[in-house]
Amino acid sequence: MLTALLLVAAALPLTLAQNLFQGRGTSHSFDHGKGNCGFTTLPQWGNYVAMNGAQWNGGLSCSACVNVRCVDPICKNHFSQTAYVIDSCKGCKYGSLDLANNLFDSITGLSWTDVAIEWSWVDCPVDNNNINFCLNKGANPSWYAIQPLHGRQSVRYVKINGFSTSQVGDTYFFLANANGQQVPLNNVKVELTFWDWSVLTKYVSLQPGQCTNGQWLQSFTNTDEDLELAQNATEPLFNDPTPAVTTPSPAPLNKIDNQV
Repeated sequence: MLTALLLVAAALPLTLAQNLFQGRGTSHSFDHGKGNCGFTTLPQWGNYVAMNGAQWNGGLSCSACVNVRCVDPICKNHFSQTAYVIDSCKGCKYGSLDLANNLFDSITGLSWTDVAIEWSWVDCPVDNNNINFCLNKGANPSWYAIQPLHGRQSVRYVKINGFSTSQVGDTYFFLANANGQQVPLNNVKVELTFWDWSVLTKYVSLQPGQCTNGQWLQSFTNTDEDLELAQNATEPLFNDPTPAVTTPSPAPLNKIDNQV
């Protein structure tokens, strides 16, 4: 896991950069239970996108947000909206996105066509203290995977009760590398490291196949280990801005089928 983290870290900046991406935007009807991120819940706001294969990052772009707008002359609308990555579009070229139908209609004023877009990575308009922690179906104290959902950024990596984790395929579940050691699921310490290297630690009580909000424990930035990894982060993978955003009350969640 550490080797994989170093490889990912080497492709990431300390902060999200100021670059814009350009590509094609297409309209897509999402089956929320089939997204490659395998999300257990989704915000009901409905601004969902599928990330192109080149920027999918093996599923680590799941739960990230983008700010996207149409730059095509044929578009009737040209304002931008923030959207949430829930899926991959393996056939989309670098810089391109599949947009949920309602999002596509809103930013283009059109339906069912292919337009030029530009977008950037941004913080999601939510409060990190309202992150949801979802436990996989079939979990037990010796084998369990956690999905941290709806934070301001996606995560670099996750620790569970001090154990490192491994990503479950391309999904946004993280399996504890506990070597069979049991953890009481009613009192689990989860440590999240986000793309900007900030760290959030929470205690959560978990039930298989369900989600819960964690009790805030502490939040800090740049541990010694983080700084060591950051010093090797020379080639950005997320080349994009993090403009300040207004933080509204968290949207209600829409329960969908668990994929793990």
